[in-house]
Amino acid sequence: ARSIDASGRHLDYHFPADASGRSTIAIPCGDVYKNILKQYFICTPTMMMRRSMLEEMNGYDENLAFEDFDFWVRSSGRYQYHYQDEVLTRKRIIRGAMSTLVIRPKNKLLESTYLVCNKAYDLNRNQEEFDILAARIKTFIRKCFYAREFDLALKFYRLLNYIENPDPLTSLVVLLCRLRVPVNGIYRLYLRFFPPGRRRKEWQFV
Repeated sequence: ARSIDASGRHLDYHFPADASGRSTIAIPCGDVYKNILKQYFICTPTMMMRRSMLEEMNGYDENLAFEDFDFWVRSSGRYQYHYQDEVLTRKRIIRGAMSTLVIRPKNKLLESTYLVCNKAYDLNRNQEEFDILAARIKTFIRKCFYAREFDLALKFYRLLNYIENPDPLTSLVVLLCRLRVPVNGIYRLYLRFFPPGRRRKEWQFV
């Protein structure tokens, strides 16, 4: 996909690409379950699937704030994914998009992620997949802390304990959550001056 701004001007490609729009890195194909657990790497509007597959998977879970990640987790354990190396979609990036709301208090994205992580826990097939899930859970414990979703951070923490003994840094973040230390304003100020677009974006797949 090609990212564009509100005026239709080119911003970037979803994956690093050459002048013709061809990806300059290897994109996961086939069994991508571990890749999906590790990193939110799929550009949502580029997905295509057969209707029969969608029906077999009982469609999207409409109880979630974002259904795509949940659907990818559930379907990638059963189906093979294929990447078509061609720009066929333009995705408009606007202020206030759902993906930018994850740092805000009382947003539904964090709760939905917790529910999907629970589903992934039941779907995991080996220790490597549990290790990847644990890493994602630890990331979202921090996001919950930044968004002042302290009780949800503790729910993530309990799920993490089923997988591994939490490391000292994660335990410290959880302690700060128990103390309800407010950092959301400081974190949002940091993102204002150092938005993700200014930081180097690296794609690493297993």
